Amino acid sequence: MDRVRAFLASLLLLLSLGAAAASITIPLPDLQMPDFKRLERELHLKPHQKAQYDVAVGSLKRTLVASAGIFAELKDQLTEELLKADPDYGRIFRSQRASWDMFRPQLQETLDEWSKLYALLEDDQVVIAKRFLRENLPEFPRT
Repeated sequence: MDRVRAFLASLLLLLSLGAAAASITIPLPDLQMPDFKRLERELHLKPHQKAQYDVAVGSLKRTLVASAGIFAELKDQLTEELLKADPDYGRIFRSQRASWDMFRPQLQETLDEWSKLYALLEDDQVVIAKRFLRENLPEFPRT
């Protein structure tokens, strides 16, 4: 009798976990593209700064688009895995690691291009650019 109760309790627990997993909503950062034309106007760029600004902004746009795709894919994989009766948590972590490894060069390129831009900007322009990015880029959950 205790085995039957334990089995039924386990079955109810699995069903409730499956229902909970099915209703999981994983928030993704809002990845609307910032208004870089506004930043350009605020910076009052000199001709020698404009070319690097265009390179840095283009790199950042590519990084934002890539991160949106990666987050969406990871969310789908996580939801799919959690809906399984026996989730493979190792698969989740491997997938996350592979995504990060694939994304890292793009992110590094963007950081490098913005560092080059900051080196060309006047101090007050750097303050404006950093404020703009802080206010207009999505906040990612911190772990």
